[in-house]
Amino acid sequence: MDNSRRKALTGIGGLALSATSTLLAAPVFSNEKVSSVPWEYKELDSNLVAARAYRGYHKHGCMYAVFEAIIGELADRFGTPYSTFPFEMMSYGASGVASWGTLCGTLNGAAAAIGLVSKNPRKLINELYIWSEETALPNVDVAILSSNNSNTPNPVKGVSSISGSVLCHIIVAKWCKKSKKGIDSYEKKQRCSQSAASVAKKTVELLNAELNGTFKTQYRFTQETKSCFKCHTGTTSVKNNSQGKMQCTTCHTNLTGIHNL
Repeated sequence: MDNSRRKALTGIGGLALSATSTLLAAPVFSNEKVSSVPWEYKELDSNLVAARAYRGYHKHGCMYAVFEAIIGELADRFGTPYSTFPFEMMSYGASGVASWGTLCGTLNGAAAAIGLVSKNPRKLINELYIWSEETALPNVDVAILSSNNSNTPNPVKGVSSISGSVLCHIIVAKWCKKSKKGIDSYEKKQRCSQSAASVAKKTVELLNAELNGTFKTQYRFTQETKSCFKCHTGTTSVKNNSQGKMQCTTCHTNLTGIHNL
């Protein structure tokens, strides 16, 4: 056999081997249909989930922390379909979505988890969001967050603040004003990681209550907010020019003129 023919056959064999290796290395996609939502929810320990959220914050930020703490705990305990979720995608929500300061990542992640496993997601999300507006956060017991993981700092009790908002920009600004600490401070990172734990804990408590049939609405819109909605929201309102459920006077502080609250 001459050298040119030998080289050609060797090249073909190499290509075949390469193609085979590529096929073997390629991911295998299942034709099995992913379960439609809601996925079945199973009762979780809210303290364990809170501690997991605290650790998760120090991996991929606030939104990932809350979502992964809840669905990841279900995945570790019960496997599929929970384990099929690509958890790292939730890192986009950190600092109010890619640091835009919009919806708080902890609430974004919580709503995503609720939407995945709750039969009444709007009801639970409403309860969680009003609770977060009116509650001084973080409010979790740091004793349940202590970690032996060298990559996670042990929690330090710090300043809590009431935001009156679900927006990262406002939440952090109010906390900075009260604590007299900057957004790049260690204390701020502690504040947000512990708030992730607080929100994850509250979310699990709501999901557990729904599962056990004990859920009751405790938080309601303020009278100020209801008054604003009467004029600004709905086809029968005077203005019908506003959409939302957030506390209005957190941002709209100048209500001179026709307003009488």
